[in-house]
Formats: sequence, structure tokens, C-alpha cells
Amino acid sequence: MDGFVKIQPIHYQVLKNRVIAAYKTKKKWQSAASKAKMGRSDDAKGNVGMIYLCAMNIKTPIGLLRLLGILEGTSLILLMCVAVPLKRLAQWSEGVAVIGPIHGVLFLFFVLTTLYVSIEQKWSFTNRTWKVLLACIIPFGTFYVDRRILKGLNEQH
Repeated sequence: MDGFVKIQPIHYQVLKNRVIAAYKTKKKWQSAASKAKMGRSDDAKGNVGMIYLCAMNIKTPIGLLRLLGILEGTSLILLMCVAVPLKRLAQWSEGVAVIGPIHGVLFLFFVLTTLYVSIEQKWSFTNRTWKVLLACIIPFGTFYVDRRILKGLNEQH
């Protein structure tokens, strides 16, 4: 039967080993993330981004807001620094057509989550909420707010 690929069923033991390996990898990243938070990041060199994301507790509303901030900030930078220049200089509009809606959805989720967290945590609008909302329209703003405001709040809870 030339031209056909023979599909091998995955046996239970193989699947179990893959799940265990994935779990151990996750635990390794979480261990490295906790060491990095305590200042002992010798075994975490070169993996700063992954460790930073693993160190966030997205089970809390502030942790979710931090994750959305990083995703929204990254999408804004990709849109402004990659997709828009490619559209203007190389007449390649597909980048904006793909990244634009993704950024729009992340932006809306970030704004709505910010309002939800500000109500739940009883933030003062003049003290904290406006800074977080302003950060999502400034490139690199969400990274700054994450580091200066949200990281401290997440560690308190």
C-alpha cells in the first residue's frame, strides 16, 4: 500500500510516560521560577521569559490581569513594530489583518479585567486604575505597570 501512512495506536504506557514527562517539565519550570523569585536563578539562565510566566499565579484575578497585560503588550508591539511597517513598506497587509483582531480582543479583555479587578480589589480610580488602563495604549506600558504595580499586588495575595 504505497502512499499510505500506517498509524500506530499509542499504547497506555507510552501515553502515561509522556504525561509524566510533561508534568516533570512543568515542575522543573515552576521550581526554577520559585528560585528566580528568591534570587537564586543560577539554573534559570536563558529561560527568563518562560520562568517569568511560570512565576505568575493566573488563578487569581491579578495574576490573570498580569498575563493579559503581557499578551496585550506583546500584541501591541508586534502590531506597531512588525505588522504596520510591513504594510506600509512592503504592501503586505496580511500581518495587520491577523495581528490586529488578536490585539483588539486582548485589549478588550485587558480593559474589562482591569475594571473587574479594580472593583473587586476596591482600587482608587485616581490612584491605580487609570494608570493600568493608560498602560494598555502605550507601547511597553503594560510591562511597566506589571513590574511596578501588579507584581507587588499579586505577591500580597
